[in-house]
Amino acid sequence: MVTYIRFRISSNETSTYIHCISNAMEYLKSNDDQIKCELSKCMAEEENFIIRIHWNKKAQIDTMTQHKAAFSLFLSEISDYNDDILELRTYKILKRVP
Repeated sequence: MVTYIRFRISSNETSTYIHCISNAMEYLKSNDDQIKCELSKCMAEEENFIIRIHWNKKAQIDTMTQHKAAFSLFLSEISDYNDDILELRTYKILKRVP
């Protein structure tokens, strides 16, 4: 399962946004690699960012318990950017190439 959060951030807010997201991502840290999280910036349109949260199978099972609180804290931490969210969706992975 993968959650994508797409943002459009004005260039004058970029450094503040990256700092905020970096702090928020700390809530998603997991000791056993159940959750992997990354922030990417579009190379062609530099105001576009994507946060990708990959939940492994154990995290998917545990999401309704231990990870739900962490994800809620993450979302709360980035709430200043709610109006900049273009997409927040979770996708089921159908095929992966090793």
